[in-house]
Amino acid sequence: MDNKEREYELARLSMTIEHIKGQLAASGSQCSDSQQQLKGTLADYWGNLGSSACDEAQFIEEMDRQKRLTALVHQKYSRLQRMADSPYFGRIDFWEPQSGSEEAERIYIGISSLSHPGSGELLVYDWRSPVAGMFYDFERGKAWYECPAGRIEGEIRLKRQFKIVNGIMKYMFDADITIEDEMLQDVLSKSSDAKMHTIVTSIQREQNQIVRDEGHPVLFVRGPAGSGKTSIALHRIAYLLYREREHLSSKNVIIFSPNHIFSDYIADVLPEIGEENVLQTTFQDYVKDTGVGQELALEDRSAQLEWLLGDKQAGWATKVENIRYKSSAAFVKLLDSYVSFLQENLVREHPPIRFNGEVIFSKGEWKKHFFHNLAHLPVGRRLKKIRQLIKNKLQSAIQRLRQEKIKEITENGNEVNAKTVEAMARLAAGEAAAPLYEIIHKLTELHALSLYKALFTREDFLNNREVAALLPQTWQEICRQTLRELQAGRVTYEDSFGYLYLLGMLEGFPANREIRHVVVDEAQDYTALQYKIIKQLFPASRWTILGDPAQAVHPYLTTADFAEVSRILQQAGSYFYTLKRAYRSTCEIHAFCQALLPATEMTEAVLRFGGKPRVVRQRQADGTNAWLRAVETLQQEGWQSIALICKTARQAMLVHRAVSERLPAHVILSEEDRFRRGVVVIPSYLAKGLEFDAVLVVQAEQAQYGRPEERNLFYTVCTRALHRLCLFHFGALTPFVAELDTSLYDVVWEEND
Repeated sequence: MDNKEREYELARLSMTIEHIKGQLAASGSQCSDSQQQLKGTLADYWGNLGSSACDEAQFIEEMDRQKRLTALVHQKYSRLQRMADSPYFGRIDFWEPQSGSEEAERIYIGISSLSHPGSGELLVYDWRSPVAGMFYDFERGKAWYECPAGRIEGEIRLKRQFKIVNGIMKYMFDADITIEDEMLQDVLSKSSDAKMHTIVTSIQREQNQIVRDEGHPVLFVRGPAGSGKTSIALHRIAYLLYREREHLSSKNVIIFSPNHIFSDYIADVLPEIGEENVLQTTFQDYVKDTGVGQELALEDRSAQLEWLLGDKQAGWATKVENIRYKSSAAFVKLLDSYVSFLQENLVREHPPIRFNGEVIFSKGEWKKHFFHNLAHLPVGRRLKKIRQLIKNKLQSAIQRLRQEKIKEITENGNEVNAKTVEAMARLAAGEAAAPLYEIIHKLTELHALSLYKALFTREDFLNNREVAALLPQTWQEICRQTLRELQAGRVTYEDSFGYLYLLGMLEGFPANREIRHVVVDEAQDYTALQYKIIKQLFPASRWTILGDPAQAVHPYLTTADFAEVSRILQQAGSYFYTLKRAYRSTCEIHAFCQALLPATEMTEAVLRFGGKPRVVRQRQADGTNAWLRAVETLQQEGWQSIALICKTARQAMLVHRAVSERLPAHVILSEEDRFRRGVVVIPSYLAKGLEFDAVLVVQAEQAQYGRPEERNLFYTVCTRALHRLCLFHFGALTPFVAELDTSLYDVVWEEND
């Protein structure tokens, strides 16, 4: 690139920013006008309160219109503010043979589009536009893109990248698409900020294919730690909102995140691209929203992991078997068989309903309505319909009894006042019917919790040969532990899936058809039952499901693989993507983490180098001094985001208490906490999905990480590090590291005080 080209680019940037400033001024005036109009409409509404219903409806309609308009104007203003800082990040010169010109079109690409206010010429193309896709997918040479008119073929004659900050050109260079290019290295080598940010300037070709995939209703994305799965999902949402603007909005998309810390961590990405944040939830939120927690004590995943990862206690082995079985495919089959059993037997023995000597609802009517007329409804709704049918018939019978009582009282001559006679007859008929109402209510009331308890005691169901084949050898121990918890008013984490599934199958799931796209992140931690529940909740949705089996942090949960999830969703057109490049960690940290999982498929790392992981041998059991010295050194090196990762929340609390006396540090102990910047102390199972400049693994010892089932948890902890990884131990080193080639890490002794 010669000086003439550089001067052109600087002049072009200056011109673009001037246009943005002009549009910002106009947009600011529109914001003010729109706000004033909304205030005026509200003042008129309150001033005319009490007017006709028609006038009030018009006011409300006008307010809604003004609110929508105000939101759009403010959104445009915010977008222009972001563009004033960095109008674009890329340029391609694309020549079309059909254009009739030998000149290539200069296409500048940014986070949003920008038009010339006079001519309408596009000064900047939105990164999500079809033509901009070539920036990510092609090198110089032959290229093409799809648009409504079909495939447009041509040639990319120039590809240029820019770094613009606060409206100032920091650097520019011509580049081909290689993962080691300067822009990507610049992004990856920086210190981690408080939260995840957009990657529009550095999306790689294999990532872009997933982001722009519109042809498959279900996408599965598997990739190693640091391959950008979450970023891909968020940019995919932004792309779909852009492409399907007319019938898809942020209110139609929901993300299932592992916890609220993670939701907070990713909250800035979509707004940075100019989109509103979509709905975010966790599976635990859904459990709480069912209201189960109002009548029972619910164990969440963190509480269960805290108990399992600590020292073994009484009932630990049975608890593990309980978790493994209730998250297995066999338990799903058991529940489905139980639902069928209840549907076939629930009313077969229900007695006829008699009142005043007559049968008002026979056994045949029970069966006719339950098994035929209302068979299309869930069991709970069938029973409610039948209850109303019985009550309707009972009302007629009560009316006949009332007439008999009136006649009886009148003939006895005890009362002559007609109103008194009517009241006495009504009272007598009501008293006669009261016990029957209680019976009807009991016969038509569905007690899901009682039915779930009965799953572990009903011999007429469990003794069936096919059902018995689904039961594990430890079934009796599982039953005793389960019933003990339920009778104490507690629903364990492993029981919450089965109980909610049974409740939904019998009562009906609260389906939300407004949600048209569901994203499940950290998908490797979900069981088959959870997927079956989520599918029922969002029956009209498309899906993006992302995960990495190697990062399954629950050691004993039987989670569903992608093939099983595809069968559960039962949608034609599932497509599986596999990412094999990792962008998070340095080559040294990546190689170390890969070796922790010797059976896993090898993946590539971006060629970004740093120091080897350090294994620090503490001189005393209390490692506070060693941790503090390490943090001080890392901060002197310029790293801002540093995590001390402990195995459990109890350990994290103790470590935080020790270090915070001499160092400002935050502690995260609950899934409800917010993500924090700076030095953070956090338990292992809450660190998933997050990343830090440096990670200090506290107590990386055999006593802490010695069980084979905890290998993936330890791997996940280590893969949180971008630039530095330090493992501290006093006792014997965890076998997950001790068995590695010692060339993968440096061994150091804690310095003397």
